[in-house]
Amino acid sequence: MYKAIKRFSIFFVIIAIMIITTMVAFATTEEASNTGQTDIISIIINTLLIPLLPTVSAFIIAMIKAKMNEVKQNKYLSVAEDAVCTAVAAVTQTYVDGLKKAQSFDKDAMLSAFNLAKSKALAIMGSKAQDIVKYVYGDLNTWLDNKIEYYVKISK
Repeated sequence: MYKAIKRFSIFFVIIAIMIITTMVAFATTEEASNTGQTDIISIIINTLLIPLLPTVSAFIIAMIKAKMNEVKQNKYLSVAEDAVCTAVAAVTQTYVDGLKKAQSFDKDAMLSAFNLAKSKALAIMGSKAQDIVKYVYGDLNTWLDNKIEYYVKISK
């Protein structure tokens, strides 16, 4: 996003330079010859529109790329979130519920269930989603631990 803002500010500097150039060109043309509107239109096209097209195109392309990257990141973050939810549900159903019925769900079993959910979530989400989580949140393990705790809490 910072790159887009930087490009946007560069875009405005270029527009300001073009407007000043147009004003100077218009003032000198008006003094030299007073031939009418065709000179004004020609000056505007030559000094503003033609140089502005590549700049506007580059800005639009940069904004589209930034939006595409954001959509891609959101897709992989959603995959990672769904992987954690699925892993917690699977471990709860296959491991925790059985231990709770046998009344042997102690602190060691809780840690074991947590680690099992973590390994399942990592296996489900894949390396690309893990990379995106690392990129967006900085630390995959902290994010994963918090998400597992969150889904365990809401599943109770």
